[in-house]
Amino acid sequence: MPTPLSRTFLFTVLTLSLALLLGTGCATHRDIQQGRAALHADQPLLARAHLQRALERSPHRANDPDFVRDLRQARRDAAVVEGQTALRRQDTDRAIERFTAALQHHPGWGPAAAGLNDAHAAAADALYEQASHAADRGDLDAARDALDAALSHRNDHAAAQASLQSLDRATADAPAAFRHALQQADAGAWDDALASLDACVAAQPGFFPARAARPATRDRAAADILDRGRAALAAGRLDDAESLIQRTRTYRPQHEAIEPTLGRVDLARARAAKGLPGAALLAYRRAKRHFDGHPGADADAATAGMNRTTQVLLDGQRLTLELAFEAGTAPQFADRFRKSLLKRRSAALALGPGGHAVSVRLGRLDLPPVTVTTQKKTHAYEVIEHVPNPIIPDLQHRIAGSEHNLDRLSHRASSLRSQLACLADDDARRHHLKTQINSVQHDLRQLRSHQSSLINQLGSAAATIPRPRTEHLPYLRLNHHRKAALDAELTLDDGTPTSITARYTEDGTSIQGARPDLGLRPRTANLKDDHAVAQELYRWAADRLVRKLIKTLVNRRIEVLRAEAARLAGIPQPDASREARVAAAVLLGAIDHAGSTRALDAE
Repeated sequence: MPTPLSRTFLFTVLTLSLALLLGTGCATHRDIQQGRAALHADQPLLARAHLQRALERSPHRANDPDFVRDLRQARRDAAVVEGQTALRRQDTDRAIERFTAALQHHPGWGPAAAGLNDAHAAAADALYEQASHAADRGDLDAARDALDAALSHRNDHAAAQASLQSLDRATADAPAAFRHALQQADAGAWDDALASLDACVAAQPGFFPARAARPATRDRAAADILDRGRAALAAGRLDDAESLIQRTRTYRPQHEAIEPTLGRVDLARARAAKGLPGAALLAYRRAKRHFDGHPGADADAATAGMNRTTQVLLDGQRLTLELAFEAGTAPQFADRFRKSLLKRRSAALALGPGGHAVSVRLGRLDLPPVTVTTQKKTHAYEVIEHVPNPIIPDLQHRIAGSEHNLDRLSHRASSLRSQLACLADDDARRHHLKTQINSVQHDLRQLRSHQSSLINQLGSAAATIPRPRTEHLPYLRLNHHRKAALDAELTLDDGTPTSITARYTEDGTSIQGARPDLGLRPRTANLKDDHAVAQELYRWAADRLVRKLIKTLVNRRIEVLRAEAARLAGIPQPDASREARVAAAVLLGAIDHAGSTRALDAE
């Protein structure tokens, strides 16, 4: 006999199983209804999804002929839709696979058969395009493979058949234009050969040997023209060599040997420019640009040539100065002036006899004392003092009050007990008195407990407590200020004066009456002494005067050279004009490298 517990468990399991079966059946029925509705609405993808889900939930539906018919129709029509979508996206492999799947559900189905035929045709056309591109690259093996693949999709593809046959034709059977092009190429008439090949391809696009011959002919033409350019370079015919090498770009614009060979042409031009360092520098610079990205010995030779010719031009345009310092000039200033001059522009300027006479005068160095202003300040700090604990008197007062209340309640309890003893027969009155006595005793217990708590608090309370107090410490802040100036002047040999004023300002702060123990830290001004201030002024004055001197002299020289170039540009002396312009750019480069680069690039 099953126990009541087992019967309950069995009933629960059966109930849950029945609910699950009912829920699955309802969901399956709903999917079938929605699938058939989508099928009637010409939505096969949605219909297939619902019917497929119904079959997964209830596999026994595979025995229902109506359900199987609807599912097969949904799968067929969905596969046709997917195939058409893939065909529009030019995904021919996917289109063929989907149309084939549709025919498996319904052999001979018209839309699927038509779609499959279109997909094979599109695949054949795409493969034929691949074959054409491979032929244009000169890869006839890849072209043959693509043609075979195209014919596997459409064995009646006329263009693919003709192109495949063209690969097996003998040269003697080739079109006349193709044979003529080969003869022109063998004779080195590259432009005519390429024109004949283009004409042949235009007339017969499916003749793949002509397509493949074009890149090979361009390679042969580029190699031939490049070899002729190298031969001209070896023979010293530099203009012809450059023209031939540049012509190589017509056939192969990205040929890796073009730039290095042009660089060697410019190297030869630079070495041939005897007595013209400006022209040589420009040629070396062009060679260096050609060699960029092609490192090697030739690139190093171009760099060395640039450095050598630049130095030659600088030596020819160097500004030599003869310095003269007036009597009384501080030696520190004179030393700083010379060092700044040589350090800043050593490539363009030098010291020596016979150059521009420069007279330097230094004004008197005035070092006024430090001025000090005083400010009265106060520093806030915190002081901790101990005062009697204010809670102790309060606790004592409350304890005394509780003692008084205890006495009062005790007397009240005694009085009530006496009254109770005097009553013998009045039960109501006795009950009332007992109630009052109990209430008073309860109050006494509470009051004693409260008093005990107060006594404990008093016993644990500290006699004193800390209390912060803000105090203010007076002190003096001393503001130190120093200002100094130094005048300097230089005069060129043409009497042009240039003057500057170097100024020095320094501030500092110190504290008088510091108390580190109270948080007021000591501070000192740390101003420079007179010697350090003088050295700073000498440095500033010398550096600023040198910058003005360099700018004046270099601008003069550049103006002279540019005027000479402009004068020579009007007469048939292009080499001299160019030398003057390049010399000006090189001199400018000793001052401003970016300006020099722009000027030389313009040549």
